[in-house]
Amino acid sequence: MNRLRLLLPLLLVSSALMAQSYRLMSIRGTGSQQFSSDEIAAACGLNVGQMVTFTDLQGGANTLAATGVFSSVTFKYGPEGSGYAVEYQVEDAKDFLPVIYENFVWASDADLNKYVSAHFPLFHGKVAETGEMMQRITEVLTRWLGENHLQGTVGWQLQGEGMGGPINGVSFFVKDVKMPVTSVSLLDTPNLSSDERHQVEKEMTSGDYEASVVRDAVQSRLMPFYERKGYLRANVVSTQVKPTVVDPGTTNVALVFTINEGKQYKFGSLTWSGNSVFSSADLDKQVKLHPGKVADGELLRQDIASARKLYTDRGFLQARFTPVPSFNDATGEVSYQINVAEGPLFLMGRVDIVGLDPGSSNRLLKAWKLKMGEPYTQDYVGTFLKENMGIIHGRPARVKQTAGPDHVVNVTLQF
Repeated sequence: MNRLRLLLPLLLVSSALMAQSYRLMSIRGTGSQQFSSDEIAAACGLNVGQMVTFTDLQGGANTLAATGVFSSVTFKYGPEGSGYAVEYQVEDAKDFLPVIYENFVWASDADLNKYVSAHFPLFHGKVAETGEMMQRITEVLTRWLGENHLQGTVGWQLQGEGMGGPINGVSFFVKDVKMPVTSVSLLDTPNLSSDERHQVEKEMTSGDYEASVVRDAVQSRLMPFYERKGYLRANVVSTQVKPTVVDPGTTNVALVFTINEGKQYKFGSLTWSGNSVFSSADLDKQVKLHPGKVADGELLRQDIASARKLYTDRGFLQARFTPVPSFNDATGEVSYQINVAEGPLFLMGRVDIVGLDPGSSNRLLKAWKLKMGEPYTQDYVGTFLKENMGIIHGRPARVKQTAGPDHVVNVTLQF
């Protein structure tokens, strides 16, 4: 939490300043590793030459603290020339998030950053996780829309990796403006079929433009075509977003991607590291890739998924597999080392049946074959419910699986 400490070096001077106004001769900012003295001075809300009181100087400190950019703000002041000087001493906050412009198609990210910085000096492309910074940037971007005669409302949201994952940025977006993607061009793609190209274009022209949706489409639709064909280093060299303003509330968007397909690789070899529960020979049996064949990245993922299932069926629910490729451009081959983090062994604990009559509950408990203390199999619950449809009569079950620090899994079936 930001804290505000007031340093009053000269009691008599402080009393005098509280009683009347003096001209502000200079403003300095010290202590920041990210922001210059001039940026801190520009953000405090005061101006050199204006008449100020102690309350005004304190207000400047409050303004800086409210941004969330600093974990601490203090100030000191004293006579200078025919007036007073103030120095704001700050400590930088530790947690900042990068800014993502989701659908500001009318300007580049660099131009938007420059505009926001000009109107909010404490902006360097990132925002503090707490404080008023996000609201201040929202106001600046709203002003930008108005200056460019565009409609819409600016909003923001935190962006993370999946449900419950870490927050990795703050996305600013424009609402209430139509931005249909009207065309998609994929340049330098001789190894894409017309059908594959059509699938990618269909995915990207199915709605209004959103940068995150476009990025997801590239990764989930375009790149798998290349991975299956062994073009493992294919990448998007550049993305051009070409807006055409139809009216203040509608902007058509054309997308142009330049692709570097790279070299096609064949599969060389595969080794395992970190495995002890299963031997490398056991894990090799899950691999369908063959040396000398096209290095199908999708097939490799399926092979890794099969190897992981060996672990989850044995109770190692948190087993992780990380493939590390080694490319040999001279031979056109790629080999992999798969690093295995096996994780702890999870054991079966208690099973509870809730919401059924006592007779049906007892029948289900008798049918449950996974005994307490045995390795917990992640897929067992789904198989169990399918095998006992006659008892539950097709009623849906809510499955709750909880594991404590002892890695014992208790299961509750709520009907």
